[in-house]
Amino acid sequence: MSNQPLDPSPVRSPSNRFFKALAILGLGAAGMYYLDPRLGHRRRSVARDRLKHFGRQAAKNFGKLSRDVSYRVRGVFHKAGNRILPSHPSIPENHILEARVRSKIGRIMNHEPRTFDVHADQGEITLLGQVNDALYQRLNRKIRNVPGVLRVRRVQISGPKVA
Repeated sequence: MSNQPLDPSPVRSPSNRFFKALAILGLGAAGMYYLDPRLGHRRRSVARDRLKHFGRQAAKNFGKLSRDVSYRVRGVFHKAGNRILPSHPSIPENHILEARVRSKIGRIMNHEPRTFDVHADQGEITLLGQVNDALYQRLNRKIRNVPGVLRVRRVQISGPKVA
């Protein structure tokens, strides 16, 4: 170790002085702008109103964000709990299960025309219509993950060939 005393004064470079002067100049300009005797009151009122609005919007958005995060966390825990300790799978009513499956299909193929219909019977989903093999495989993987679905099958109806 060296016996030289440490210099407690901070290093003052020309760029530090420049930024300090620029900050003081900016504060002075802002003071003149807001403390102007003629228009300063109006400017302060507008600034106050904008800050109030920003605070209200921030509180509103924070509330939305916190609810969204809590719902997502709750969903993750429910999914994890069902995978770890699966309860007896309850099969929802047929019309509810059909709606869930249609919703899942809509997310998969939102741009393709619907060439088939969905029917549910006690957890068994039937895709009725023109469903080609590749699409059926893709849909089958997704539909099986819908809660309450026990089996997926398809019934081909003759008609124009689907690519």
